Parts: sequence; structure tokens; C-alpha cells
Amino acid sequence: MLKRRLRTLALAGSLTLVGAIPLLPVAATVQPSYDTIRIDSEGSATLYEVSIDWSPLVLNLPDGGAWGFFTAQLRLPTEPGADPTLSNRQLFATRFDPGTGTWQPAVALPGVVSFGPTGVVDSTGNAHLVYTIRGSLEADSYSTLVYLTADGSGQWSQPAVIVPSETAGHQLSPDLTIDSDGGIHLAWQDQRGISDELRAADPSNADVFVSDLNPDGSWSEPVQLNVRPDDQTNASRPQLVADGDRLVAVWSVYNTEIGLNTATTLMWSQRSINDPNSWSEPQAVFDRGSDLIGGRFLDLADDPAGGVTLVYGRRTEDANQLYLQRLDQGGDAWSEAALVAEGDRGSYPKIAVDSDGTTYIVYNLGSGVSVKVGAIAIAPGETVAGTEETITAGEEGIQGIAAVSVDTLGRPWIMYFHQPLQQPVEEARVLRSASISSAPAEAPVTDATVEAEAPEASPEASE
Repeated sequence: MLKRRLRTLALAGSLTLVGAIPLLPVAATVQPSYDTIRIDSEGSATLYEVSIDWSPLVLNLPDGGAWGFFTAQLRLPTEPGADPTLSNRQLFATRFDPGTGTWQPAVALPGVVSFGPTGVVDSTGNAHLVYTIRGSLEADSYSTLVYLTADGSGQWSQPAVIVPSETAGHQLSPDLTIDSDGGIHLAWQDQRGISDELRAADPSNADVFVSDLNPDGSWSEPVQLNVRPDDQTNASRPQLVADGDRLVAVWSVYNTEIGLNTATTLMWSQRSINDPNSWSEPQAVFDRGSDLIGGRFLDLADDPAGGVTLVYGRRTEDANQLYLQRLDQGGDAWSEAALVAEGDRGSYPKIAVDSDGTTYIVYNLGSGVSVKVGAIAIAPGETVAGTEETITAGEEGIQGIAAVSVDTLGRPWIMYFHQPLQQPVEEARVLRSASISSAPAEAPVTDATVEAEAPEASPEASE
């Protein structure tokens, strides 16, 4: 058990590269101090282990506060000298108090087993959250999506099941978005459109759906986005954003004969916000060739100034490349793919776009036991990133699987996981107001540019 856990976060940094090139030390920008998130269990701080199968989530609030979410297991006490047992995986929520400048201890949200958060904040500062719950870990216990809200005082509503169906099977990978009028829209994957045999065989046998939150609190009838040509083709991990008067969705397509190591393609579609049944015919975003793509190696964000931004990784046998494409507001053609980073970096990318159009991308930097959190910023209208920052430079151990959000002052907040060497992944951390320059560099970030920027070794160091 311990050995498997020790490999997990280290492996998360190396999934996207074969033959990684060691990163050389670079004079990194000094970042603000990070915050460590504690968990409150029955009034006492409790040790925990982070579940890295689901990325964290940070939501900034209009008053300068924020919400943070992550999935974890509590370390439960046992007999003296014995290894602790672990609780079920649960989703925890922590709130940043702008008055005290501190994070409140994280508390578990409802659900015997809970994970996979997605959320938005409306103009009044209320947080809207969707995640998955299970009644148990038994094979006949399916995953169900629930929706709840938190008001300005931080009080959460009771969770409400979203669009239930006896044939929904496992409901996974929700993605929530909010339009300019405050309308709430949700995309996810579930199994209501497949046979009982396929449903029982594997949770990845699924289609992607979208539903809208009605004014009365109910959810509209789900609309399936993907076209299923056969039983071997599945849709997975949808991303949904609002762009002006339309919704734009991107999702991965997998084939059981190829397996889950790569998607066969990324598809996209759009619809009018006011017409749930107006989804366009799905189209491929790009031709992958023989590259490995999809899954957790892409993220989609709306640009508050208009348009949509997509960042994704492409893997070959000896390289990892991170690309960016944009869709202009109201447009129906994606821009040419712009290479923004390559080399031993770019896995698990997350993206946020500031109100001025500045794009922030965070990702795993390095591989094996050398994983850190890397970040770049891209100025409005540019396709070349600024200087890469090692956000967690100077922190001991391994850090990775980050999420990013931008506050009302245009400052990026980054939530990530920390793993001491030879220990489980045991902390969620947040770095507020990260310093990331968007001034375009001369070329995309690569291992070669990192080597060129590394300080020369002193004579003493070479002796």
C-alpha cells in the first residue's frame, strides 16, 4: 500500500514524457509564502492523505475571499506503533477569510464517498458546486452527481441530486459554467445511453451530456453531445464554457480497442444558451496523428473579454508538447495550434483567463521525484508565453497537480498537492498572488531554454 502511494504523485509527473531530460536549476522569481490547508475532524486537526485522482479546485470570491476544494482520506488512529487506517475518500472544502488572511480548516462535504469538484461563483458571491457521491465502495453502488450552493456567510445548502436516472450508472467528470446572465450549465459523463452489459463492465463506457439549471431549481432534460458509432467508442471528461450568447463544449473520445492511454480525438460543439437542443454537429478540434492526447491533459476556459481558450498536451515517443488554441467570440473555427511549452513539463495543465485577457497556465514541471509546479502567462493576443516560473521552487519534496484561479485584482491563486520524499501525498497547499510574467519570451518554453537560463556553475562547484 505504501509503495503504491509513493509512486503515485511521482508518476503523475512522468506520464507525459519518455526519456525525460533533467531540469537544471534556474534563478526563480521569489514567490509569496504558501498556505497549508488543515482538516478539521470533530474539532481537532487531523492528518490526511490527498487523493490525486481528482484535481483540486479554487474559486475566488468578489470580497477577496476564496473557496478551495480537494479530495482526501483521513488517517484514522490505530493501536500504538501500527500504521494508520484510511477513511473513505471525501471532498473537503476550505474557505479563505480576507479579514484574517487565513484559510479556515477544511471540512468534509456530504457523501459517504465524494470526489471530483467543479464550481463557479455568481455575481453576488454565492458559490455553486457539483461533485460526485457514492453510497459505498461496493460494485453495485453507482456514482451520482449532486449540486449545492454556499452563500456569503459560507453556509452550504443540502446537496440535491441532478437529473437522476435508473440507468445513469456512474456519473463522473462534471464541469460547471456560468453565463453572463447568471445562468448555470453543467456537462458530465454517464451511462444512461448504453446497455446494461456495458454499464456493468466499466465506468468509462459512457456518453457526455449537458443540462441547465432552471429558475425553479430543477435541471433541464439532459442532452447528449457525442455521437456513438459503436459500442467500442466512448466520450469522456467534457469541458464546458459560456462564450457570449453560446455554450462551447470540448470532450475526449476513446476506443476500447486502443485503451485509455490516449483519446482518439478531441471533439467540440456549440449551442445557443437559450436553446438546449441547438447543439451543432460535433467536429474534431485537430488531427492527433499518432500522438497521445486527451483525458486529464487538457483544459478549457472562457475569456471574459470574449472567446474561448483551450490548452492541451500532445505526447510522442520522445517529447511532450503543450499547445494553445483559441476560438474567437462567436467564431466557428479554432486558431492554429501555438506551441507554448515542450520538454519535461506540461502534464495536468489547468488554465485561467483574467478579465484583461491574460492567460495563466499551470502544470507539472519535471518527472519522477523531481516534480514541481510550473506556470506560464500569455499576454492578451499573444501566442508566446512569458518566462516559465517554478512556482514551488525551494519547497522540499514533490509538488504537482495544480489548479489556478484569478481574483478580482488580476492575481493568480494556485492550489496544489505536496508529497514529502518517501511519504504519501499528505498536504493541499495554496499560493496566493503568484508572480508570473506575461512579457513574451523569445521562444516557447523548452528544456533548452531552461538550460540556457541556468546560472553558470562557480569554479568551487566544479571541484
